Amino acid sequence: MCVSFIGEKRAYLSLPRPGKHNANLKSLKPVRLDREEQAKLGKSGLTLCELSSQVDSEMEKWDDPENEIVRHGQCLSSMAYSMYLFTRGEGLLKTTQDLFQQAEAFAIEGLKLVSALLAFSNQLEDDDKPLLLQEIEKMVPAYRQLQVTAKAHAQGQSAIFAKVDTCIQEAEHILHMLVQVVPLSCKLLKKHRAGNGYLRGHHPWKENGFHVTTKDRSSPAGNTDPLGVKSLRQHVADLTFLENKRF
Repeated sequence: MCVSFIGEKRAYLSLPRPGKHNANLKSLKPVRLDREEQAKLGKSGLTLCELSSQVDSEMEKWDDPENEIVRHGQCLSSMAYSMYLFTRGEGLLKTTQDLFQQAEAFAIEGLKLVSALLAFSNQLEDDDKPLLLQEIEKMVPAYRQLQVTAKAHAQGQSAIFAKVDTCIQEAEHILHMLVQVVPLSCKLLKKHRAGNGYLRGHHPWKENGFHVTTKDRSSPAGNTDPLGVKSLRQHVADLTFLENKRF
């Protein structure tokens, strides 16, 4: 859930639940960044803020604020903004442990967005589907890498700062992808709503229901899955299921 408002921008805080959050995070002593470290993160933090604003601008172009893609995208943007505030010594994230917890939650929310995007792609015509799937394929490893970074053990002030810097940079990389995939999804949705274009089956897409209507393609070698759609969909579904069990 997105909580608190700073100006007109929501700040997101993911609070750990007893017995459920990562053991490495639990054992670490909370550390605060000093002014010099905050200054070093200044440029990355500002870029994170700017990208977050770009994602928000793209989300405003969607007609349905309750759309799964919009909801997950807005939460990712808000989480990123909280991470930006952390680099300034402001906001709800006070310690490096808070930041790492937020980074892990950011990655989990991102995998949920990927699930929603995959479900949406399932409703597209075959000519448009590859455009979206190509973007989705780039996102999954980025979210997984951020999870690995957030969970990695770091001891000592310099190692902890390096981990913070990496989390910020990886979140920045993910937002760059969001700035591309959100308008693409919106464009494809509007295309299929207009004229003679229709979403296949006219089914709404939901986070946990893919409404699979995969068509088998015949070739001299038999049925193929050139984009790895089936394996990608199963991979994301498995990841989301495992992460939801942890939280």
